[in-house]
Amino acid sequence: MKILLFFIFLYTSVFSKSLGELISLALDNSPSLEVINKKISFIQTKKEVVDNFKNPKLSFNTNTLPSDQAMSQTVIGISQNIPFYGKRDANKDIYEAKEEETKAKLKDAKAKLVYLVKMEAYRYWEYMELLDVINEYLHITKQAIDLYESYTSIDEANHMGIMKAELSYSELKITKRDLLAKIYKTLYNLSYLTNTDVQDVNLTLKLSKKPSYKELKEKLKNNTSLYVDTKAIQTAKKEFRYIDLQNYPDINLAVSYAFRKNFDNYFNLGFNLSLPIYGTEDKLSEAAKVAVLEKEAKKTDTQIKIENELKAYYEDLNAYYDIYNIIEKEALPQVKHMFELSSSVIATGGDLFKYIDVLFQRLDLKKKSIKAVASYYKTKAKISLLVGELK
Repeated sequence: MKILLFFIFLYTSVFSKSLGELISLALDNSPSLEVINKKISFIQTKKEVVDNFKNPKLSFNTNTLPSDQAMSQTVIGISQNIPFYGKRDANKDIYEAKEEETKAKLKDAKAKLVYLVKMEAYRYWEYMELLDVINEYLHITKQAIDLYESYTSIDEANHMGIMKAELSYSELKITKRDLLAKIYKTLYNLSYLTNTDVQDVNLTLKLSKKPSYKELKEKLKNNTSLYVDTKAIQTAKKEFRYIDLQNYPDINLAVSYAFRKNFDNYFNLGFNLSLPIYGTEDKLSEAAKVAVLEKEAKKTDTQIKIENELKAYYEDLNAYYDIYNIIEKEALPQVKHMFELSSSVIATGGDLFKYIDVLFQRLDLKKKSIKAVASYYKTKAKISLLVGELK
């Protein structure tokens, strides 16, 4: 017995994972999160060089005129682009904003990943609890059939009762097989999300005190989608500022030195700049301004959406909480008494038909009770995503 207990403990320790462990594994091992981290590193590298001047241009020119002519020369020149004041800083600001926006997207991706892990873990708990109940009722139903078949005299009514019990037994077996498939599928999903082999989840769910709606609404400011929208607006504003500065042309400075064999050498100094006379820059600036307004509108829409989602989820939370308590405090005690009465009748060869009906009424209530708890926690997971929780 001690050896058996040791192996059970060993299995639980090695293969069974708590919800917290699953979340940590998912956050540490997710390839999709690593992709975003790589993007952040790329932006950081880009940010370090984006405000550098463009490389200078070296030019070399010569001609084939005879050296006794004044136009015969070889010219070596160098030119450098000088951006208008503030353009380099504005460009760097864009990448700083992009870095912050990408970090916000990383946080949003983490919150969504945590949500997915929670949902799969709660499904697993629900299916395992249902499996335990189904196994219990398979045993009870088989006992009832065996007990009834042990009676020597079985009339037509009792025969119908046995047939109903056997049909119910088959339905339970079908339900069990379906649950096993769902359990394995849930474990495969958790293995994918955590990028590790998950064979069991160590999780206990009980209805606790409901969170305060006022406190939850206050936490909506931590919503990761809203955070992404905020950072996206900042990026769009930085891009608008940079594009608006394109109305002010850069200056290209150039200096060259001309070599002449039979005449004096000389320097050339000059500059050139583009003339924004076709209105292209104004149109691009207007488009960038519209992009800012679009992102601000998206943030407003997100704010409205999450506030109404919270209201809906909180209503669901109340409903599942009440359903669970109605089942556990009212319905199950009533059907338990009915079950005890029918059990005593069946033991003396009573109506098996009624016994099976009561038995499956009780089973249906237990299933609804389990579903209410699982749905309550799934709804809490949805709310956790809304308030930006990462655990």
